[in-house]
Amino acid sequence: MQVFEDRGVMIRGSERLLVDPSHRKVDADKVFVTHAHSDHTIIGAKNEFPYFMSTQTHGMIEEKIPKKAVTRKMDFAKKYRAGNDRVSLVNA
Repeated sequence: MQVFEDRGVMIRGSERLLVDPSHRKVDADKVFVTHAHSDHTIIGAKNEFPYFMSTQTHGMIEEKIPKKAVTRKMDFAKKYRAGNDRVSLVNA
């Protein structure tokens, strides 16, 4: 795992996951938005990878999401496939 003050947290496994990005230009295979703070909800429409987030977070930032952006809404405690990885959300 790498932490970048200016970009978010990068987790490198089978793919590159960026958690809570803070820039529109993102170099990752997928992005997870863990909460709806404005510094993490900068979503670029030109990025072709999906942005994963809770249904609640999506609802709070829906107006900021570009129409062409790919987003995946997730429910808590349910398991999802994210490329080669399986992910789930927990309420902390």
